[in-house]
This record gives sequence, C-alpha cells and structure tokens, in this order.
Amino acid sequence: ILTSEQKSLNTCSQKIDSVQAFFMHSADSLGQVYHQRLTKIDSTQHRLESTLSNISSIQASLKKSLSANRLDSTEWKWRNKVVSLRLFNEYSSKISRVLDSVRALQKKTLAQLNTKVKSLKEKAVDRLDDLKIPPQLSKKVSEASTGINEFQVRTSDFSIPGLKSIN
Repeated sequence: ILTSEQKSLNTCSQKIDSVQAFFMHSADSLGQVYHQRLTKIDSTQHRLESTLSNISSIQASLKKSLSANRLDSTEWKWRNKVVSLRLFNEYSSKISRVLDSVRALQKKTLAQLNTKVKSLKEKAVDRLDDLKIPPQLSKKVSEASTGINEFQVRTSDFSIPGLKSIN
C-alpha cells in the first residue's frame, strides 16, 4: 500500500516524464516537417547543380572549338558557336542565381528549425520549473532539464547530404 507521500512522488514523477515525452514528441514532429521541406530544397539544389555542370561542359566544349579556330570552318558556324556560348553564359548565370537562392532558403529553413527547437526547449524547461516538485525529485527534474537543453536536431537524421548538425 502506497502512502500519500509516495503517491505524490509518483504523480510528480509522472508529470516530469510527461513533460519530457511531450518535448520529444514535439521535437520529432518538427523534425518530420522540416525533413520534408529540406528534402525538397536539397532535390532542387541537386537538379540545379547538375544542370549547371552540364552547361559548364557544353561551354568548355564550345570554347575549345572556338579557340581552335579551324581554317576550314565557315564564318556562320563560328558566329553560331559564339552566339551559343553567350546564351549558355546567360543561362548559366541565371541558374547560378537560382542556386544561390535555393542555398539561402536552405539556410533560412534550418534557422527556422533551430529557432523552433530552441523555443520548444525553453517551454519544456519552463514547464518543468513550474511543477511543484518535492526535493526528493529535484535530481530527476535536473536530469530532465539537462537532457532537454542538450537535445540537438541532428540533420544527419534527415539523410540529406550537405547538411550539418545544428543546435
């Protein structure tokens, strides 16, 4: 038979566990939402990088053939290559700008995730601090607070190349 003090300790311990569970569930939910966003961004980034690489190869080929300046080439072929090279340069510049925007969006998205996780940590620790916990459970509250504060979203969990761990 449990005494009223033991029942109170059990209830308080369950409240601590509840705050921790809520934090972990919320952090996992954030991770899933941001995983989807970052996966789309990463996919777009890879497509753009691949396109830019293909354009660079074509540009190199055009430059090489222009520098050869074969005597048997007719003037219109040479002019066509110059025009093509200019068009590829313009297209390459546009893709580079879009790629820069995608990278900026990735950084912004990671910053948003970081901000939300930080806010979630603060709320969870505040909830722990607001609990009326008897001294016997102060160690458990301290461990829970420490665990929450040390929590990090590991971007490696997202399986997205190029992302580093954030705090």
